[in-house]
Amino acid sequence: MHGTLAARLVRLATDIKREHQLHLQKSRESAAHAILAGELLIQAKNALDTHGAWGPWLRQNVGFSERTARVYMQLAKRVAELSPAKRQRAADLSQRKALEQIGRKSESHDNHYTPVEWVEPVRRTYGGTIDLDPCSDAQANATVRATSYYTEDGLDRPWPGNVFANILYSEADEWVQKALEEYRAGHAAAVILLVPGWRCTSWFKPLWDFPLCFTHERIRFYGGGNPSNGSIFAYLGSDPDAFYREFKQLGAVMTRFRSAS
Repeated sequence: MHGTLAARLVRLATDIKREHQLHLQKSRESAAHAILAGELLIQAKNALDTHGAWGPWLRQNVGFSERTARVYMQLAKRVAELSPAKRQRAADLSQRKALEQIGRKSESHDNHYTPVEWVEPVRRTYGGTIDLDPCSDAQANATVRATSYYTEDGLDRPWPGNVFANILYSEADEWVQKALEEYRAGHAAAVILLVPGWRCTSWFKPLWDFPLCFTHERIRFYGGGNPSNGSIFAYLGSDPDAFYREFKQLGAVMTRFRSAS
């Protein structure tokens, strides 16, 4: 690693740990330290653009979980979108109150587990086996039955084989980008993503290059709030016919029209 970058990362780790400890000490008074820790974590993650480097660096240098880091970063991102006055008011609240104030609507669906009737078409598309679910836990995998699954660090580990991911709505942009990277790099043989039906978003735009199934009905997820909109399965793989066969009864399967000229 370049000396300048290494020195910068050491400084960032020191500052992140300081803000984390200050936040814990003053958590009933102010979210300001959690917000600043999130801003610093975003800088560190952007600096660590090497594949798979973020998770190990976080574990070795800051002393708290990736889940805590994600909460801090999400808080920082949301606060950055507020007006200066609202930003200051959020910083003066506790972390819990700040998250309530600026809204965690999308995160209310982060534990939306996929029902078996929607997992089985994925399994059949893959010939009977889902090799990896990188966005999961033990409860979810009781239904998905992937050979392997990741709980907290799916964005920072490789995705081998045939992959299924019912992504975190609050981090949709990161999960879609990760899926594209893993598939295009040849690490994943194929990826089927289950994403919310919010199509007018920047993170969704790259998925128009792949076969998509727009579900005929809303999926009745379990374990969390049910979204008010439909859902979309996106297929990144070399056998779109298999995807079509299994999903055509569940929704409208389509691909982007491409002119021959």
